[in-house]
Amino acid sequence: MNAITQAIVNNSTLEITRIKITNATKTSFLMSLECKVENTGPISATMTPMTLSMSGNAGCFGTLKLPEIKTCSSGTTLTVTDQRIEIVDMDAFVAFNKSIICDSSLTLHLSHGSTKIKALFLTAKITYQKSVHLKGMSGPVTTMLSTTTTSSPGTFTNTMRALNPSPLEIDLGTLHQELRNARGEKIATQKGKVYFGLGETTYVMQGEVTGVEVGEGEVRVLGVGVEEE
Repeated sequence: MNAITQAIVNNSTLEITRIKITNATKTSFLMSLECKVENTGPISATMTPMTLSMSGNAGCFGTLKLPEIKTCSSGTTLTVTDQRIEIVDMDAFVAFNKSIICDSSLTLHLSHGSTKIKALFLTAKITYQKSVHLKGMSGPVTTMLSTTTTSSPGTFTNTMRALNPSPLEIDLGTLHQELRNARGEKIATQKGKVYFGLGETTYVMQGEVTGVEVGEGEVRVLGVGVEEE
């Protein structure tokens, strides 16, 4: 029974349709998750609550507690709302966030899930692990919508628009950016609160010029870091 059930679970699919990361601190963050569990076979079953290790390309950064899951032949939707995740490796967590923002694709590894599956009055112990492939933000592609000068010399306000093609949302807090000309020279710095939601996001940045001429060609926006809060 255990071997058969384990094989069914191994062949099942887990699609993450939304991940939201907010309220990050030096020790923890909040995660919300929406998933589809499919290909679990023709018989309905119940999977007991379990704890999963979450890993990105730089290793495990935290553990996720999943509630009881009731599967059915047509598929099951799983939702986790604002779960507090303790960060076990900050470097791994930072690398995962960087991959979310910068890469076109990434993989979230869920592992070490010890659970039981109950079906047809029988119970089987299984180990749950999945590698979930996700679409990243690819930058995201950012456009400067408008620029206005402020009362202080050399300062300005920029309204920016970012396009996020992924199912991932992230609250960056206060983001620092540099504006660079076609020669790669820093022509200005700017900062502001940024939350990358699904699809299109508009945010406002306060900036200061460096005195370097803009010159000809496109201006690039480069994220250089976030403030610790």
